[in-house]
Amino acid sequence: MDPPASILDEPANPGESPVPHLVRSNAVPRPADVHTIHETLADAHATINRLDAAIALLTRRRAAFAEYARGHTAILSPLRRLPAELLVEIFCYCVPDRPSACIPAFASTSFPMPLLHTCSFWRAVAISTPRLWTVICLDLAAALPRSLWALDTWARRAGSFDLTVDLRGSETTVLPPELLDALVQTSGRWEALRFHVWQPVSPILDRMDTGHLRTLDVRRLDGEAGYEVMAFINGCPTLRAAALPGWAVFGATRMTSTTVTHFMADDLCAHDFQIALELLPWLTHCVLGYAPSADTPPEEWSGIGHPRVPHTNLQVLKILVEDDERWKDQRDMFIDNVFHVCRFPGLRDLTLSCAHPPLHSALASFLQTAASILRFRAKCTFKSDHIVEYLPCMRSLQHLELSGVTDDDTSRLVQHLSLEGDDRHDPDSSRRARGLDLPDLEYAVIGKGDYEYFWHA
Repeated sequence: MDPPASILDEPANPGESPVPHLVRSNAVPRPADVHTIHETLADAHATINRLDAAIALLTRRRAAFAEYARGHTAILSPLRRLPAELLVEIFCYCVPDRPSACIPAFASTSFPMPLLHTCSFWRAVAISTPRLWTVICLDLAAALPRSLWALDTWARRAGSFDLTVDLRGSETTVLPPELLDALVQTSGRWEALRFHVWQPVSPILDRMDTGHLRTLDVRRLDGEAGYEVMAFINGCPTLRAAALPGWAVFGATRMTSTTVTHFMADDLCAHDFQIALELLPWLTHCVLGYAPSADTPPEEWSGIGHPRVPHTNLQVLKILVEDDERWKDQRDMFIDNVFHVCRFPGLRDLTLSCAHPPLHSALASFLQTAASILRFRAKCTFKSDHIVEYLPCMRSLQHLELSGVTDDDTSRLVQHLSLEGDDRHDPDSSRRARGLDLPDLEYAVIGKGDYEYFWHA
């Protein structure tokens, strides 16, 4: 049924019932009343159908006009008035400092590809901005033509800017010769190389131009490549940062380059930890992943000495402790090693992250002496019932960050420090207590689940 020309043509209300005496009573309708009621119902349903049709038509018309209005409202958006120069700065601010972990360059979600699919103006700006194309991730499991296209496209659009290249693959993937040749051709522009492929790295290192390389991350190496990497580092005049697997630290005896100031190593055992600090005296920033040693027998641990020469240049040290049951036997060695680190005169920032309970019984003695020698930021993860016992040992601390604190320890901490509670479920929660003598403390953050307590001077 076609809707009326105007919804106003329909009556405003149904009017009076033709059988008012039956509407408000339980009387039985007469045969004549039954016929009248059927006619009334038919008219009412017909009117309802016409109104429904009119409403549907008006709804469609409204949607069309709303879409029309939205399209014209977008014309007035401030984003349209942004000059290309400002848009470039916004885009460049979004450039990742490293490629996405599992997103190859040619994927539609890999930066800066989403910018190309917003509008023609954004696409033109993105393509003509070299800084957006300086970081590229290549997955060796992807089809070779797509990887070659991505490398050529990124290198061409990056113009004269240096490149950060991230090669990723599994134990079964192989670096194709065609892709290797293409990589070598662009290697003179590489600022950073992250080689996360389980295969020899020497084929690419031997052929690449190291004129601009500043960062090398080869934490996935086969066991034969350690000395080759050290030789490469020694011959790279511009290299500033290197990341190696823990076992390759033994090759540090052959590392003579003094340009590398930032160093990272994973899965170091006690012996590797000492070698890393002793043989790399020129470092200023160091991140060491400290893990239990499965090969060194306990009777030999005590024979591993401290670095013989104080590390005068080291300024920032992060020690990331693996969570392993074997720490029960190596905790004293770990504490002894970290204790010696605090004697380095230039160290200004020490981050210690440990989560295994057996370590905590030795932390108090370490903190007591460390805090008297060094003003450092302690960023530790505790799961212990004795945190409060450590606090008097931290009198010289300036910054204190604790995470993973238990309920009981949190209550004890807020009783010793003047802490304001920031509870995500109860923003008004706060606690004040009698305070603890930490004269140099500038701020403290104690996190526990959904709660976070903070204190600042």
